[in-house]
Amino acid sequence: MEVLEEALTTIEVLRSMHEPMDEFHILHPSNLSTVSVLDTDTLSQIRDQDGGQVELCIDIRNSSISDTDTRNTTCLMITIPLSDEHRHSGFSLSVRHETWMSREVHARLQRACVGDGVDSLDWSEIALNAIQALREEQCDLLKEMQDTDDTEQMSEEATIQTQDAEPLQRCWFLLISLSTPSKRDELVAWAPQYNLSGFVLAGKPGLVCLEGARKDIDAYMSEIKSVSWADVPSHQKKISLVLTETIGMRKFSDMSEITDLFSMHGKRGNRADLGQVREWMESKGVGKLFGMVFMGSGAT
Repeated sequence: MEVLEEALTTIEVLRSMHEPMDEFHILHPSNLSTVSVLDTDTLSQIRDQDGGQVELCIDIRNSSISDTDTRNTTCLMITIPLSDEHRHSGFSLSVRHETWMSREVHARLQRACVGDGVDSLDWSEIALNAIQALREEQCDLLKEMQDTDDTEQMSEEATIQTQDAEPLQRCWFLLISLSTPSKRDELVAWAPQYNLSGFVLAGKPGLVCLEGARKDIDAYMSEIKSVSWADVPSHQKKISLVLTETIGMRKFSDMSEITDLFSMHGKRGNRADLGQVREWMESKGVGKLFGMVFMGSGAT
């Protein structure tokens, strides 16, 4: 009876503290969560019918990070024996290995929950000590992980700044026609690996604006012509660099296609409304270049 009383006390203490916050879960036996009055007689029946133990889960949440962050919760698994023969060996604590945890992180949290010198404590005290230790370790761990994330972000930003340390240029390319969806997609998708920003306007004529280091623009265009356009007849590959600017900062944060922003007209519906294009360029701070870009293209 003593082991049942200690099991009952442990379950009631943990339930009273964590159920109101939806942090207390009974994993086994599942029907125990529906029992309105839990007593030693009920636990005795469970011992005889369901293998002699109760399994609980306590969700330990960290309020310092968003609820949507998967690292927000650490689950403490608690096994409580119901038979005298497992009185000393059956009680156990473990941290569930979540997908965001590396092996080292999981081992660190596991060490924190097990602790030292717990033989003289009852189960509820052991569990509460483990929960407190896990809260503290989780807080320290998440702070370290956030610091690491911030350092990596700073490193990425420093890399971009280093890449941009070379004088930036904005290059404007005109094509007789640009229509094939896959070619347009590749013009956009391949730009980030060269640290390029700008836009693609499909139609007749087509327009490609690129911002970045000149060597990167040249390398990008070389790959586009030799790989993306490898199956395009040579007479259809004509693309003209109509304007080059040296710039202090970028006007575009990424590479995108803007064709769908404008009305299309012409016999084949492949000529963008250049009045709308001009207004859009003005909104981006490059409107004064409209005439220089399209002059002599036959697009008017």
